[in-house]
Amino acid sequence: MSSPAPAPAPAAVVPKNIRWILLGVLMAMLLSMLDGLIVGTAMPTVVADIGGLDHISWVVTAYTLTTACSTPVWGKLGDLFNRKLMFLGSIVVFIVGSALSGQASSMGELIGFRALQGIGAGGMMAGAFAFIGVLLPPREPGRYQGMVAIVQAVGSIAGPLMGGFITAYLGWRWAFYVNIPIGLIAIVWWLLLRVPPARRGKVVIDWLGITLMTAMISALVMAATWAGSTYAWGSWQILGLGAAVVVLLIAFIAAEQRAAEPLLPPRIFTRRRNFPIAAVLLTVAAWPCSAARSTCRSSNRPSRASRLRTLACCCCR
Repeated sequence: MSSPAPAPAPAAVVPKNIRWILLGVLMAMLLSMLDGLIVGTAMPTVVADIGGLDHISWVVTAYTLTTACSTPVWGKLGDLFNRKLMFLGSIVVFIVGSALSGQASSMGELIGFRALQGIGAGGMMAGAFAFIGVLLPPREPGRYQGMVAIVQAVGSIAGPLMGGFITAYLGWRWAFYVNIPIGLIAIVWWLLLRVPPARRGKVVIDWLGITLMTAMISALVMAATWAGSTYAWGSWQILGLGAAVVVLLIAFIAAEQRAAEPLLPPRIFTRRRNFPIAAVLLTVAAWPCSAARSTCRSSNRPSRASRLRTLACCCCR
Protein backbone atom coordinates (compact mmCIF):
# COMPACT_ATOMS: atom_id res chain seq x y z
CA MET A 1 0.00 0.00 0.00
CA SER A 2 1.21 3.47 -0.80
CA SER A 3 1.86 5.82 2.06
CA PRO A 4 -0.74 8.55 2.56
CA ALA A 5 0.04 11.90 1.06
CA PRO A 6 1.20 14.54 3.56
CA ALA A 7 -1.43 16.96 4.68
CA PRO A 8 -1.10 20.41 3.13
CA ALA A 9 0.27 23.15 5.34
CA PRO A 10 -2.41 25.38 6.81
CA ALA A 11 -2.83 28.63 4.97
CA ALA A 12 -1.73 31.75 6.76
CA VAL A 13 -4.63 33.68 8.24
CA VAL A 14 -4.69 37.32 7.20
CA PRO A 15 -5.91 39.59 10.03
CA LYS A 16 -9.25 41.22 9.35
CA ASN A 17 -7.79 44.63 10.14
CA ILE A 18 -4.80 44.16 7.82
CA ARG A 19 -5.59 47.32 5.87
CA TRP A 20 -5.58 49.40 9.05
CA ILE A 21 -2.31 47.77 10.12
CA LEU A 22 -0.75 48.52 6.75
CA LEU A 23 -1.96 52.11 6.96
CA GLY A 24 -0.12 52.47 10.28
CA VAL A 25 2.97 50.88 8.73
CA LEU A 26 2.87 53.27 5.78
CA MET A 27 2.41 56.21 8.14
CA ALA A 28 5.64 55.34 9.96
CA MET A 29 7.49 54.78 6.67
CA LEU A 30 6.35 58.17 5.39
CA LEU A 31 7.49 59.82 8.63
CA SER A 32 10.97 58.34 8.25
CA MET A 33 11.25 59.24 4.56
CA LEU A 34 10.02 62.81 4.96
CA ASP A 35 12.47 63.49 7.78
CA GLY A 36 15.59 62.88 5.72
CA LEU A 37 14.39 64.95 2.77
CA ILE A 38 13.04 67.84 4.86
CA VAL A 39 16.21 68.09 6.94
CA GLY A 40 18.43 67.96 3.85
CA THR A 41 16.63 70.99 2.45
CA ALA A 42 17.00 72.91 5.71
CA MET A 43 20.73 72.30 6.21
CA PRO A 44 21.99 75.56 4.59
CA THR A 45 19.90 77.58 7.03
CA VAL A 46 21.01 75.38 9.94
CA VAL A 47 24.67 76.05 9.17
CA ALA A 48 24.03 79.77 8.82
CA ASP A 49 22.40 79.80 12.27
CA ILE A 50 24.54 77.53 14.46
CA GLY A 51 27.70 77.19 12.35
CA GLY A 52 29.71 74.00 11.97
CA LEU A 53 30.13 73.92 8.20
CA ASP A 54 33.19 71.66 8.48
CA HIS A 55 31.12 68.99 10.22
CA ILE A 56 27.90 69.28 8.23
CA SER A 57 28.41 65.91 6.54
CA TRP A 58 28.19 64.21 9.94
CA VAL A 59 24.55 65.30 10.29
CA VAL A 60 23.79 62.85 7.49
CA THR A 61 26.51 60.36 8.39
CA ALA A 62 25.45 59.98 12.03
CA TYR A 63 21.83 59.41 11.04
CA THR A 64 22.77 56.91 8.32
CA LEU A 65 25.24 55.08 10.55
CA THR A 66 22.87 54.53 13.47
CA THR A 67 20.01 53.62 11.12
CA ALA A 68 22.11 50.97 9.38
CA CYS A 69 23.41 49.55 12.67
CA SER A 70 20.08 49.51 14.48
CA THR A 71 17.81 48.17 11.72
CA PRO A 72 18.77 44.48 12.04
CA VAL A 73 18.90 44.78 15.84
CA TRP A 74 15.35 46.15 16.01
CA GLY A 75 14.19 43.47 13.61
CA LYS A 76 15.71 40.68 15.64
CA LEU A 77 14.36 42.05 18.91
CA GLY A 78 10.91 42.19 17.31
CA ASP A 79 11.21 38.53 16.33
CA LEU A 80 12.31 37.53 19.82
CA PHE A 81 10.00 39.67 21.92
CA ASN A 82 7.04 41.70 20.60
CA ARG A 83 6.99 43.42 17.22
CA LYS A 84 4.33 45.92 18.17
CA LEU A 85 6.13 47.06 21.32
CA MET A 86 9.46 47.32 19.47
CA PHE A 87 7.77 49.31 16.71
CA LEU A 88 6.17 51.69 19.20
CA GLY A 89 9.47 52.02 21.03
CA SER A 90 11.27 52.99 17.84
CA ILE A 91 8.68 55.69 17.10
CA VAL A 92 9.13 57.09 20.62
CA VAL A 93 12.92 57.19 20.17
CA PHE A 94 12.47 58.94 16.84
CA ILE A 95 10.16 61.57 18.34
CA VAL A 96 12.54 62.23 21.22
CA GLY A 97 15.44 62.60 18.80
CA SER A 98 13.39 65.01 16.66
CA ALA A 99 12.48 67.18 19.64
CA LEU A 100 16.09 67.32 20.84
CA SER A 101 17.38 68.06 17.32
CA GLY A 102 15.05 71.04 17.13
CA GLN A 103 16.55 72.36 20.37
CA ALA A 104 20.19 71.94 19.25
CA SER A 105 22.36 75.00 19.76
CA SER A 106 25.55 73.69 18.14
CA MET A 107 26.52 71.37 15.33
CA GLY A 108 27.87 68.82 17.80
CA GLU A 109 24.54 68.62 19.61
CA LEU A 110 22.68 68.32 16.32
CA ILE A 111 24.90 65.46 15.18
CA GLY A 112 24.35 63.59 18.45
CA PHE A 113 20.60 64.06 18.39
CA ARG A 114 20.45 63.04 14.73
CA ALA A 115 22.23 59.83 15.71
CA LEU A 116 19.47 59.19 18.24
CA GLN A 117 16.91 59.89 15.54
CA GLY A 118 18.60 57.34 13.30
CA ILE A 119 18.22 54.65 15.95
CA GLY A 120 14.47 55.21 15.96
CA ALA A 121 14.30 55.35 12.17
CA GLY A 122 16.03 51.97 11.93
CA GLY A 123 13.35 50.43 14.12
CA MET A 124 10.53 51.97 12.13
CA MET A 125 11.81 50.64 8.83
CA ALA A 126 12.57 47.21 10.27
CA GLY A 127 9.15 46.97 11.90
CA ALA A 128 7.35 48.14 8.77
CA PHE A 129 8.82 45.47 6.52
CA ALA A 130 8.53 42.83 9.25
CA PHE A 131 4.78 43.42 9.57
CA ILE A 132 4.32 43.20 5.80
CA GLY A 133 6.34 39.99 5.60
CA VAL A 134 4.85 38.25 8.64
CA LEU A 135 1.17 39.20 8.58
CA LEU A 136 0.64 38.46 4.90
CA PRO A 137 0.88 35.06 3.18
CA PRO A 138 3.73 34.60 0.66
CA ARG A 139 1.42 35.33 -2.29
CA GLU A 140 -0.14 38.46 -0.80
CA PRO A 141 2.68 40.99 -0.21
CA GLY A 142 2.94 41.74 -3.92
CA ARG A 143 -0.59 43.11 -3.90
CA TYR A 144 0.38 45.65 -1.27
CA GLN A 145 3.76 46.68 -2.68
CA GLY A 146 1.97 49.28 -4.76
CA MET A 147 0.94 51.04 -1.56
CA VAL A 148 4.56 51.14 -0.44
CA ALA A 149 5.66 52.47 -3.83
CA ILE A 150 3.04 55.23 -3.66
CA VAL A 151 4.26 56.29 -0.20
CA GLN A 152 7.86 56.37 -1.42
CA ALA A 153 6.90 58.48 -4.43
CA VAL A 154 4.88 60.91 -2.32
CA GLY A 155 7.69 61.19 0.22
CA SER A 156 10.34 61.82 -2.46
CA ILE A 157 8.31 64.62 -4.01
CA ALA A 158 6.73 66.18 -0.94
CA GLY A 159 9.82 66.03 1.30
CA PRO A 160 11.93 68.72 -0.41
CA LEU A 161 8.88 70.90 -1.01
CA MET A 162 7.84 70.72 2.63
CA GLY A 163 11.41 71.32 3.73
CA GLY A 164 11.71 74.47 1.66
CA PHE A 165 8.36 75.81 2.83
CA ILE A 166 8.98 75.05 6.51
CA THR A 167 12.48 76.53 6.45
CA ALA A 168 11.36 79.69 4.68
CA TYR A 169 8.29 80.48 6.79
CA LEU A 170 8.61 78.62 10.11
CA GLY A 171 12.35 78.28 10.67
CA TRP A 172 14.71 75.32 10.40
CA ARG A 173 13.86 74.00 13.86
CA TRP A 174 10.39 73.14 12.64
CA ALA A 175 11.98 70.79 10.14
CA PHE A 176 12.43 68.56 13.20
CA TYR A 177 9.37 69.58 15.20
CA VAL A 178 7.06 68.58 12.36
CA ASN A 179 7.86 64.94 13.16
CA ILE A 180 6.32 65.19 16.63
CA PRO A 181 2.60 65.48 15.77
CA ILE A 182 2.91 62.89 12.99
CA GLY A 183 4.72 60.54 15.34
CA LEU A 184 2.13 60.99 18.09
CA ILE A 185 -0.65 60.19 15.64
CA ALA A 186 1.21 57.02 14.64
CA ILE A 187 1.61 56.00 18.30
CA VAL A 188 -2.08 56.46 19.06
CA TRP A 189 -2.95 54.59 15.88
CA TRP A 190 -0.83 51.59 16.85
CA LEU A 191 -2.08 51.58 20.44
CA LEU A 192 -5.62 51.19 19.12
CA LEU A 193 -4.71 48.43 16.68
CA ARG A 194 -4.81 44.78 17.62
CA VAL A 195 -1.85 42.97 16.09
CA PRO A 196 -1.56 39.15 16.24
CA PRO A 197 1.25 38.15 18.65
CA ALA A 198 4.41 36.64 17.22
CA ARG A 199 5.29 33.02 17.89
CA ARG A 200 8.36 33.02 20.09
CA GLY A 201 10.62 30.33 21.36
CA LYS A 202 13.66 30.59 23.58
CA VAL A 203 15.05 34.12 23.60
CA VAL A 204 18.75 34.18 22.68
CA ILE A 205 20.31 37.52 21.71
CA ASP A 206 23.34 37.44 19.44
CA TRP A 207 25.43 40.02 21.30
CA LEU A 208 28.64 39.09 19.48
CA GLY A 209 26.97 39.49 16.10
CA ILE A 210 25.52 42.86 17.08
CA THR A 211 28.92 44.11 18.25
CA LEU A 212 30.79 42.92 15.16
CA MET A 213 28.18 44.26 12.76
CA THR A 214 28.08 47.65 14.45
CA ALA A 215 31.87 47.95 14.39
CA MET A 216 32.03 46.87 10.74
CA ILE A 217 29.38 49.34 9.55
CA SER A 218 30.94 52.13 11.63
CA ALA A 219 34.36 51.55 10.07
CA LEU A 220 32.88 51.41 6.58
CA VAL A 221 30.87 54.63 6.99
CA MET A 222 33.81 56.51 8.52
CA ALA A 223 36.11 55.39 5.70
CA ALA A 224 33.59 56.52 3.08
CA THR A 225 33.09 59.84 4.88
CA TRP A 226 36.75 60.72 5.47
CA ALA A 227 38.28 59.40 2.23
CA GLY A 228 39.16 62.19 -0.17
CA SER A 229 38.20 64.98 2.24
CA THR A 230 39.72 64.62 5.70
CA TYR A 231 42.29 62.02 4.66
CA ALA A 232 43.69 60.93 1.32
CA TRP A 233 42.46 57.68 -0.18
CA GLY A 234 45.88 56.10 0.23
CA SER A 235 46.48 57.33 3.79
CA TRP A 236 47.06 54.86 6.58
CA GLN A 237 43.84 55.95 8.28
CA ILE A 238 41.65 54.99 5.30
CA LEU A 239 43.64 51.84 4.53
CA GLY A 240 43.42 50.84 8.19
CA LEU A 241 39.65 51.33 8.24
CA GLY A 242 39.36 49.30 5.03
CA ALA A 243 41.38 46.46 6.55
CA ALA A 244 39.25 46.63 9.70
CA VAL A 245 36.09 46.28 7.59
CA VAL A 246 37.43 43.13 5.92
CA VAL A 247 38.55 41.56 9.22
CA LEU A 248 35.27 42.42 10.97
CA LEU A 249 33.26 41.05 8.04
CA ILE A 250 35.07 37.72 8.20
CA ALA A 251 34.62 37.59 11.98
CA PHE A 252 30.93 38.46 11.62
CA ILE A 253 30.31 35.68 9.09
CA ALA A 254 32.08 33.16 11.32
CA ALA A 255 30.12 34.30 14.38
CA GLU A 256 26.77 34.11 12.57
CA GLN A 257 27.47 30.54 11.45
CA ARG A 258 27.93 29.48 15.08
CA ALA A 259 25.24 31.58 16.74
CA ALA A 260 22.10 29.88 18.06
CA GLU A 261 19.93 32.85 16.99
CA PRO A 262 22.05 34.71 14.42
CA LEU A 263 21.36 38.39 13.88
CA LEU A 264 21.62 37.88 10.10
CA PRO A 265 21.08 34.17 9.32
CA PRO A 266 23.49 33.00 6.58
CA ARG A 267 20.78 30.81 5.05
CA ILE A 268 19.01 33.82 3.52
CA PHE A 269 22.04 34.30 1.25
CA THR A 270 22.38 30.63 0.26
CA ARG A 271 18.84 29.27 -0.08
CA ARG A 272 17.57 31.99 -2.39
CA ARG A 273 19.83 33.46 -5.02
CA ASN A 274 17.48 36.39 -5.67
CA PHE A 275 18.15 37.92 -2.25
CA PRO A 276 21.90 38.57 -2.61
CA ILE A 277 21.40 39.86 -6.16
CA ALA A 278 18.69 42.25 -4.97
CA ALA A 279 20.88 43.39 -2.07
CA VAL A 280 23.78 44.20 -4.41
CA LEU A 281 21.54 46.08 -6.85
CA LEU A 282 19.92 48.04 -4.03
CA THR A 283 23.32 49.01 -2.65
CA VAL A 284 24.58 50.15 -6.05
CA ALA A 285 21.43 52.21 -6.65
CA ALA A 286 21.26 53.73 -3.16
CA TRP A 287 24.91 54.79 -2.90
CA PRO A 288 24.80 57.73 -5.38
CA CYS A 289 21.41 58.84 -4.03
CA SER A 290 22.78 58.93 -0.49
CA ALA A 291 25.84 60.84 -1.65
CA ALA A 292 23.70 63.40 -3.46
CA ARG A 293 21.71 64.15 -0.32
CA SER A 294 24.83 65.14 1.60
CA THR A 295 26.23 67.58 -0.97
CA CYS A 296 24.23 70.57 0.25
CA ARG A 297 26.73 73.11 1.58
CA SER A 298 26.31 76.77 2.47
CA SER A 299 28.19 79.21 4.69
CA ASN A 300 26.07 82.33 4.20
CA ARG A 301 22.61 82.98 5.55
CA PRO A 302 20.27 82.59 2.58
CA SER A 303 17.63 85.20 1.82
CA ARG A 304 13.94 84.36 1.76
CA ALA A 305 14.07 84.15 -2.04
CA SER A 306 17.03 81.77 -2.03
CA ARG A 307 15.38 79.62 0.58
CA LEU A 308 12.30 79.37 -1.60
CA ARG A 309 14.48 78.30 -4.52
CA THR A 310 15.37 75.16 -2.59
CA LEU A 311 11.82 74.05 -3.35
CA ALA A 312 13.00 73.35 -6.89
CA CYS A 313 16.72 72.69 -6.71
CA CYS A 314 16.42 70.07 -3.97
CA CYS A 315 13.83 68.03 -5.86
CA CYS A 316 16.74 66.21 -7.51
CA ARG A 317 17.29 64.50 -4.20
